[in-house]
Amino acid sequence: MKHLIGAALAACLLALAALPAAAQEGALRLTAQAGSAQRQYGFHVALDPASTRTKDYTYELLEGERVIASREHVADAACFLPIENIDAANPGTYTVRVTAYPSGERAGFDSTASVRQEASAAKGCSCATADRFQIGSGTEADPYLVGTLGQLLHINQHAAQKCYYMQTADIVFGDHTYSQQKNEEVKLGAGSVYDGNGHVIRDGSVRCTAANSSAAIFGVKGSTLRNLGFEELSFSGTNGAGPVSGDTTSVVEYCYGKDIDASANNHASPLVHWAEGRIENCYTVGGQLTTTKDESYGAGGITGCMSYSSQIDKTYAMSAKLTSPKPAGIAAYIRSGTVGNSFYLKGVASYGSLPSGDNTNAAPLELSQFADQSRFEAAGWDFENVWVMGEVSYTDASGNAVTATAPVLRVFQGG
Repeated sequence: MKHLIGAALAACLLALAALPAAAQEGALRLTAQAGSAQRQYGFHVALDPASTRTKDYTYELLEGERVIASREHVADAACFLPIENIDAANPGTYTVRVTAYPSGERAGFDSTASVRQEASAAKGCSCATADRFQIGSGTEADPYLVGTLGQLLHINQHAAQKCYYMQTADIVFGDHTYSQQKNEEVKLGAGSVYDGNGHVIRDGSVRCTAANSSAAIFGVKGSTLRNLGFEELSFSGTNGAGPVSGDTTSVVEYCYGKDIDASANNHASPLVHWAEGRIENCYTVGGQLTTTKDESYGAGGITGCMSYSSQIDKTYAMSAKLTSPKPAGIAAYIRSGTVGNSFYLKGVASYGSLPSGDNTNAAPLELSQFADQSRFEAAGWDFENVWVMGEVSYTDASGNAVTATAPVLRVFQGG
């Protein structure tokens, strides 16, 4: 199942009016279910206490009378029932049904019986707005679910708090233009984590014309952004431009940018235009990047500027075009920091990182060489858990479609 969302439900003990004969006296218990990189949202159901008279149960999750998840004829006295494609803006009401079957020598004495209990997915924040979070409580085990553009922008109402967020659907961003000073559309609070969970933000633009403004979607200041893709977006700012702006303790991991155009005076990137922190296991393909001032910044395939001992590791960039006094395949300017185990498309830039003309740990590759998995494995890339060989497609500088074999992130492959 693809894009299954992880969240927790408040634990509650549900008394049963009638129990299956084989289940003895007991109750259904709904508890939290936490996941990992690709998490699930749903109900953890347990018989409490477990039966001593049968080991044969069927667990079902119903929406109306339609079964949407099930585990049939299992011996476990507990299981997790996921909800596919949960609508974060419209919480539903579901029914949990557990059926117990007679087993072994009890077959002649006990009969098959079922118990049902309604369960709601609703919770959310207490904000009095139409776009408030409808599901989740903002904790690590129970993140706020974000499924619409309105909910994405609603994060700003929680920017002073440490919160956890989980995206549940692809989001069309639309066009946003500002004449007043502005830097990011969505500001994550310190310590917050935004998990895209294998979804993307696509189709739109951010343009800021005021002096000293940067155009970005996320301000990742002392927070973490992971498992999120950016596609077919454009950014234009007077200072910097690109999907993400970081700071000294920011983390951007398991993310990609595809066909991202960015232009600014100082620094531009199809992923993190200003890096202060850690960028790891990310890639970009396509995109035309432009900077104009001949200063200590530039256009880079992963970042326009690195500062405060930033770290970039296990990344690659297939930029379509870099136009800048200081263009670089990975990092356009390293004020302070390191690039490691990274690769960029040969011919787009002369160097992996600037201003020192450095190709150390940022090697140029021909397009065909990106298909060589062993090259990436030798650089320490994890093809068991993080990466898988696949195909990437993008638009080159002449407007032609390009398809190439290259590493892609597992979290976006589903399953």
